[in-house]
Amino acid sequence: EMCGRDWSSDVCSSDLMELNLERKDRDYLYGRLLALADYFERGVLLKQQVDRPTNAVKLMSNFIAKPYSTWGALWKQLIPYLKTMNGAEWFQSGIDDVMALFEEGDFEDNKTLSPLFLLGYSSQRRSLRNPTRLHKDESDKQN
Repeated sequence: EMCGRDWSSDVCSSDLMELNLERKDRDYLYGRLLALADYFERGVLLKQQVDRPTNAVKLMSNFIAKPYSTWGALWKQLIPYLKTMNGAEWFQSGIDDVMALFEEGDFEDNKTLSPLFLLGYSSQRRSLRNPTRLHKDESDKQN
């Protein structure tokens, strides 16, 4: 049970692991960005039959400590993969959607991430593994 003293009540809900596409917490959004980067690079490495950790995983400790500057460094490492994948439109769109949710001043804030970042990371990873579930939820809302 993660709902101890250190976790805010809004983290402690029955749909803990559902991706919240409206959530604007800085730490949650940075977690989503890292998950997208990891998923994208892992896909490229699989295609290239390369067995090594992604840059997102290798840089995770730095990312938690200094998310803004580490994201810049990580992005530079992803550029060659973007070129080989013809721009990877789905990935760029996912990044754009998350970036658009940052409140003014939050993205460039380089202070250490709270554990809430892990919720964003895990929720984003889960939705990437089960994309149909997310689209099903969206179509349920429209009906």
